[in-house]
Amino acid sequence: MKLSFFKTGELGHITLHSSSNENIVRWDSGIITCMPGKAVSFKVVFLPGKVPATGTTVSADSNLTLSAEGYDRVGDYLKELPVEWTIFSNSVPESGHVMEKRSGAELDIQFVRAGRNYSIRAERTGLPSVVVSNIHVIPGKPAYVIIEDKAENGSEVFNRDLFPAEALTLFSIGYDRNNNRIGPFLSNGLALRDWKTRSPDSRHIFQIYSLG
Repeated sequence: MKLSFFKTGELGHITLHSSSNENIVRWDSGIITCMPGKAVSFKVVFLPGKVPATGTTVSADSNLTLSAEGYDRVGDYLKELPVEWTIFSNSVPESGHVMEKRSGAELDIQFVRAGRNYSIRAERTGLPSVVVSNIHVIPGKPAYVIIEDKAENGSEVFNRDLFPAEALTLFSIGYDRNNNRIGPFLSNGLALRDWKTRSPDSRHIFQIYSLG
């Protein structure tokens, strides 16, 4: 006789009766509890929430936490499993180079360079590996503003001489705490020597009409 249980925690028992009288119990196994099997696979999820880890967008000032969750052959969850984590510098491991390696059941990481894609591979001996691809990093929250001469690919403005009738356009460009450029940022006002503007915009135009 073969008895199979397919759900962890499921209870049952086996009773053998007399062939001549089914009311006579010859043997009773007592309670049989279905225990978890060994891990045959694992899944990578984002924490908190245990959301399946797939391509995602993360800001440069926040952490990304992943967990390797083990499962037995019938799909029952077992526990977190220690794995080897490898972080790659591209959206898929095959086209990127290894940035870092870590070990453990969880991975907590912060990508500080915005505008790039990354991928992560989790490996455990004897089990199929799992790859989380297409992790895109965007700038974090504004931390400071630099005054530049262009809205895109500009240079920081320090001292600048103006001649009569010459206009100077300045842009307030926001940056996050990791020095990632966010772009034109709403400003309440900029000051250039004695000329000021208070328009709530990222662009400010200054012009001298006479010297002195």
